Amino acid sequence: MESDHATTQPQHHKHKNPWVTTPDGAFRIDNSELGLLGSGAHGVVRLGQHLKTATYVAVKITDAQAAASSTKEIAALARLHSRHIVRLLDVQLDADANKIYLIL
Repeated sequence: MESDHATTQPQHHKHKNPWVTTPDGAFRIDNSELGLLGSGAHGVVRLGQHLKTATYVAVKITDAQAAASSTKEIAALARLHSRHIVRLLDVQLDADANKIYLIL
């Protein structure tokens, strides 16, 4: 005897990997909600991790169109070395996505 109630199958949700890599592939970036460290007028800051050393970093992602303000920030961070100021470790450009990545 068949039931009038529709049989529902459990929904298997595929969890999308929240991690993406920087243009050079050396760092992975947490694109999930928990990986968002901050946001501002020129971009977002996300949690990152160096793939070889497993060291955690902050990755600031800005549009390349905001290059004028990014250039000033990059120049200042490159000159400043203090335990009270984040250290600029690397700068990467993704020309296809039109993004600048500051590894801090």
